[in-house]
Amino acid sequence: MKPNEDAFPKIRNHSDFHDWHRQFLAITRAQNFSECMNRHYVPPPADLEDFKAKQAFFYAVLQKTVQCSSGKQIVHRHLLTSDAQRAMAELVDDANTSAFGQVDLAVLHQKIVTCKYDSSWKKSVVDFLIRFSDMAEECNDRQTNPSK
Repeated sequence: MKPNEDAFPKIRNHSDFHDWHRQFLAITRAQNFSECMNRHYVPPPADLEDFKAKQAFFYAVLQKTVQCSSGKQIVHRHLLTSDAQRAMAELVDDANTSAFGQVDLAVLHQKIVTCKYDSSWKKSVVDFLIRFSDMAEECNDRQTNPSK
């Protein structure tokens, strides 16, 4: 598949980060850029030039798609190196550990513990269970130590 920067969604609001990140990850996998999303990936010497080219493209994608203020600052810090891998790691860390991220996680916890299936839910039981499962999965993902 040919790389297509227009396929990547934009993020304008910090509170949309986790949905954006999941979509972004799926597209990077489809376009063969997933190693740029993995903070622990170190290319073997034979693949270094290819990885640098992927990093440059992926950095351009981040510059175009990250439009929330804190995200723009993070991406901009890597302008001279085009280190998209590090920029993405810092975006994830910021979303999980910043004050906003912690408050957002507390709100998610509250939604999970108060979630109930009753007559106010207008969709099917399956939709309710999927929504609940999605919230629990997001909560678990966000509670891992982002620096590891």
